[in-house]
Amino acid sequence: MKCMKHIVYLAVVLLFMLSYVAINGCGGDDDEPAAAGDYWPCAIGNLWDYVVTMTVDTGDTTMSVTGSITLKIVGDTVLINGQYVFMQEYVVTMSGSVDRDTYYIADTDTSILRFSSVYDTIPDVMLEFPLETGNNWIVSGYQTAAVLGRKNISVPAGTYNCYEVAYAAYGDTVYDYFAANTGIVKEYMSDTESGMTLIVEVELEVAIIN
Repeated sequence: MKCMKHIVYLAVVLLFMLSYVAINGCGGDDDEPAAAGDYWPCAIGNLWDYVVTMTVDTGDTTMSVTGSITLKIVGDTVLINGQYVFMQEYVVTMSGSVDRDTYYIADTDTSILRFSSVYDTIPDVMLEFPLETGNNWIVSGYQTAAVLGRKNISVPAGTYNCYEVAYAAYGDTVYDYFAANTGIVKEYMSDTESGMTLIVEVELEVAIIN
C-alpha cells in the first residue's frame, strides 16, 4: 500500500510539473544561451495539447493508462505584490477524471517565475536564464533544477532539438525538454520501488503559438 501511494504521488507530481514549466523549445545544434522570450512564449491565446501515458509494471503484469493535458494562456493580471503575470490554465484528463487549475507566470529578463495564486509572494523559479549546459538553480525550498544538455526529441507534434532540464525533489527526478518557439515538447519520469516501476510520459501533440 505504501508503494502504491508513493507511485500515485509521483504521477501527480509529474502531471502537475507540466503546469509549472511553461512552454517553449530549443532550436539549433549549438549550445548558445537561450533568452527568456525564446523558451516561454507568454502570449494570450497560446495553447498546448499533450498526450499522457502512465505505465505501471509490477514484474508480473503491465498496465497502461492514457490521458491528456491542455495548457492555455487565458489572460493577464497583476498580483497583490504588483507583479504583472500571465494566467496559465491547465486541464488534466485521466481515466474520466478532469482536474483544472490556474497558475500565474512572470516572464522576466532573467527567469520564469510561477506563482500559485494572486496572493503568492514566493514564486517557484521554473527557468533561469541564460539556459546553458551545466547551469543549475533552486526552484523552491525542496526542489532544484539543472540543464543537462541538448537532445533531439521526437513527439507526435514533430522532432525538436531541445534543452534537457532535470527537476529533482525528494530523491525523484522529472526531465523536461524545451524546444525554441514551441515550449515543453516532452516530460518523462521513471521510478521503481519495491519491485514496482512507474513510467510517465507527456508528449506534445499540438502547439498554437501567437
